[in-house]
Amino acid sequence: MSAIRHWWRSSRGQGLIEFALIAPVVLVILYGIIDFGLIIAGTLSAQHAVENASRRAAIEPVPDDIIAGIGGPGFLEEISYKVCFINEDGDARNGDVGDSVRVEGHYESPLPIPYVGFPIDVYAVKRLETRADATGYEANPDGTCP
Repeated sequence: MSAIRHWWRSSRGQGLIEFALIAPVVLVILYGIIDFGLIIAGTLSAQHAVENASRRAAIEPVPDDIIAGIGGPGFLEEISYKVCFINEDGDARNGDVGDSVRVEGHYESPLPIPYVGFPIDVYAVKRLETRADATGYEANPDGTCP
């Protein structure tokens, strides 16, 4: 009887049980922090790529050359881009100097969880510095690309 009472009151193995209870919670929090960091890194990289594309679109005369020139290492090749021109001055011609060019990008950020992705949509708008061939690249009335 005394051996059972001694075993019941013993603190051997207490640390192991506490670790088994706390470790899953800590690992889930750590995994969430890493995933959040990957999503933020993907968003910043996609925004940077779209900003560069819109800067190039402001000086390139042909939108197809803009889209062909976008890309880069790694996942930037997986971003889908749209380029459209916004007629700011209200005249009949779209793509004049002073009009705006909008570049939109969509990227599906992969997460380490299988079959799960996080959609990232970014855009940038710049003022045209040169006249562009905007035929077929007109913006929607709300200013978004079709």
